[in-house]
Amino acid sequence: MLKFLDMELAIDDECFQPNTVTKLFAQNIDPVGKTILDLGCGVGAVGIHFMKNGADGCIGLDIYDGHVKYAKNNTELNDVKMQVLQSDIYSNLTDQKFDIIASDISGCAKEIADITTWFPKNVPTPENGWELTVAAIKDSKKYLNTGGEFYSAVLSFSDRDKIDEAFNETYGDDWEILFEKQIVFSKELYDNKEIACKYPVVEKRNRLFWTFYMYKGNA
Repeated sequence: MLKFLDMELAIDDECFQPNTVTKLFAQNIDPVGKTILDLGCGVGAVGIHFMKNGADGCIGLDIYDGHVKYAKNNTELNDVKMQVLQSDIYSNLTDQKFDIIASDISGCAKEIADITTWFPKNVPTPENGWELTVAAIKDSKKYLNTGGEFYSAVLSFSDRDKIDEAFNETYGDDWEILFEKQIVFSKELYDNKEIACKYPVVEKRNRLFWTFYMYKGNA
């Protein structure tokens, strides 16, 4: 059992473990009175947090059946009414629309996923993770109410030029990077610096940092 934010989560080592980025993402979206799509919901941490903090409803989507199983269990464990569906991005949605889409599909490159413990082997990770992020961005407006908001978690271990281009194509001038936070390299990243440092990193006081970005598009 994992204690995370305001909940307890049933989880195993074959699932993505909610982490600092998950916490930053969840805590910087105001769910009060909103209907929310939790895209890439994992074991349900973000959606459950929203439901515990005033959301008017939430659907969680994830492609990995192990995540779906645990997310459903965790909604019951935390006594929240949140629907969870197995879905390749939006594929199992029909005509639903939401006030908020919270996309925790980070676009992390597979070579980074392979050297860290962030993404267990059973969690699908394409070679170019940015392709999933871009697909989520480009189709997002179909599933947003007028005035809706699309939030995306993005890591510097991705192709941000392609992600920025997708936001420009989809939201024009009406998008922004809400904030960015530098996060110190883990031991796994230090041990594989020749791979990690192919991506934008920051060096300060003899320490290496990667960057988490939180994007927002307005429908």
